[in-house]
Amino acid sequence: MSQNVSVWGRFRHLARQRGARPARTRREPELREWAGGSDALTLAVLVYDGASTSDIELPARRLSARLGSKVRFVAARSGPHHGVEPSQTVIASAPVSAIAHPELLLVPGGLGWQLLAHDDELMSWLATAAAGAQGVLAVSTGTLVLAATGWLDGTASAGHWLGQDQLAGLGADPVPDGIRLGKQAHLVTASGARAGVEAADLLADTIRWGH
Repeated sequence: MSQNVSVWGRFRHLARQRGARPARTRREPELREWAGGSDALTLAVLVYDGASTSDIELPARRLSARLGSKVRFVAARSGPHHGVEPSQTVIASAPVSAIAHPELLLVPGGLGWQLLAHDDELMSWLATAAAGAQGVLAVSTGTLVLAATGWLDGTASAGHWLGQDQLAGLGADPVPDGIRLGKQAHLVTASGARAGVEAADLLADTIRWGH
């Protein structure tokens, strides 16, 4: 537990250095889901308080553009969630139970990832959604959330550089940067938002062309 607290403190310190704001302001912009065609694949994006909105928006928009998918923000509870980096409010229109089997799944990183890992109901949904999805992308500390379900056991996985020890402790084989294609061809992990865009392209190519 002391190791978790120490790492959590380092994440909070890093966020403060980057100007993350813990409180919502009236001028704070909102990030809302967007729609594809009537027969589009559903991309479920897991959101939560403290999620990095750059981890959400950049990879999600790339996946949506490449695959024509509609984006749905889901959470343990529906409603607004305060994001960071850059600070925005993400509007989750539905609880995770409303989208049991999404075709695509995005797990972003953020300062609130540890709380997710202790939510048994949410972890159960995440494991089931990942198992049935055509494509799964985890970004930054979102890789830690996915690893907490057991999905990354023995898998080379990219994630936030401050979480490498914890990623190994959760059974994954951590790599410090870039992107990694998992043992399951439909699973991609990325070290951060920019790498997440490249990872989204890799995942889209894998889904469309089967390689």
